[in-house]
Amino acid sequence: MSDYINIVIVEDYKPLCDMFVYYLSNNGYSAIGVGSASELDEYFTNDYANVLILDINLPGEDGFSIARRYRANYPDINIVMLTTKQEVKDKITGYESGADIYLSKPVSVEELSAAVFSIKRR
Repeated sequence: MSDYINIVIVEDYKPLCDMFVYYLSNNGYSAIGVGSASELDEYFTNDYANVLILDINLPGEDGFSIARRYRANYPDINIVMLTTKQEVKDKITGYESGADIYLSKPVSVEELSAAVFSIKRR
């Protein structure tokens, strides 16, 4: 993967989304936040991201469905699922949906940044 990482965080809890965007942006990544699948789709009409960070519980379309759709349309995209769902069956569903990494909330900004750095090394 190139050194340039463009990240879209799909998280409907704005304070958390803003915190992740702020931290990742200050650590050398291009990062923006959106609150729903429709906002993500709108972003992708004109732009592209190397990494999606997806919450699962979103208004409208959930993160599992978004992951399946984006994995099918953008096979090289990297997907990090970020959710409170910690059951093994949820993690398996996440990976089956297309997630490369599945992180359970609460997650520190440092752990999230380490996950993105791990993707960057590939």
